Amino acid sequence: MRFLGSYVAAQSPLHRTPVWVKYLVMFGAAASSFAVKTPWVGLGMAVAAALVLLASGIEWRTAVRLPISFACVMAGIFAYHAWATTSSRGFQYVCGVVAAIYLARIVTMTTREADLLDAIAAAARPLRLFGAKPESIALAAALMWRSIPFLMDHVAQARLAARARGLRWASPRLFIPVIVSAIGYALTTQDALRARGL
Repeated sequence: MRFLGSYVAAQSPLHRTPVWVKYLVMFGAAASSFAVKTPWVGLGMAVAAALVLLASGIEWRTAVRLPISFACVMAGIFAYHAWATTSSRGFQYVCGVVAAIYLARIVTMTTREADLLDAIAAAARPLRLFGAKPESIALAAALMWRSIPFLMDHVAQARLAARARGLRWASPRLFIPVIVSAIGYALTTQDALRARGL
């Protein structure tokens, strides 16, 4: 995915670190970047996470590059907080979000998808007491993991096609092919699951 990235094969110590350790570090560091009321903690976490990714043998563009649309959203959030509260609070929030994304990339870029899903299923085992099936939760996570990039790519393609035809970005005609593609993808996925007895 564009924000969280996908697995990059390498032989670094971070790639060999158990996934639950990376999850704990990710959640703890991301939570502290928001909990501590200073933007420098979030900024430090973001820089540290980016350096860890680079030290793991991941190419720098893949490790640290973020979409321009994300930068625009963060600029808007900073401007809102600077107007409604304080610029320091806006800077803290932006740094925290960037840190969370880079920390998540440590997990997603250094852990195989199958290992990530196994970890989700293991974490969901206590929910069996409430009738939940850990395997179903992991399957739902896998479907979401594959569906979001598919839909994002189709939105980008529809946007380019609309722009080439002189249509506005918010035109209803932009979303019709996206909706059709999403329904087709869902039906194909449903058929594949039924064929496997799921």
